[in-house]
Amino acid sequence: MHPTLDSDKPTIDAIERIAKARNVSMATIALAWVLKNPVVARVDPGTSRQRR
Repeated sequence: MHPTLDSDKPTIDAIERIAKARNVSMATIALAWVLKNPVVARVDPGTSRQRR
C-alpha cells in the first residue's frame, strides 16, 4: 500500500463521508467518480504508476 500524503487527506475524508452517508464502500464512491469523469479513458485496478 502506498503512503498517504497530507494533501490527500481532505479527499479521503470527503470520500469516507459520502460513502458512510450512502452506506457503501469508499471503493464504490471512488469507482463511481472514475466512471463519470470524462478525462478518464479506462480503469486499470491495481495500477499504481501513471505510465501504465
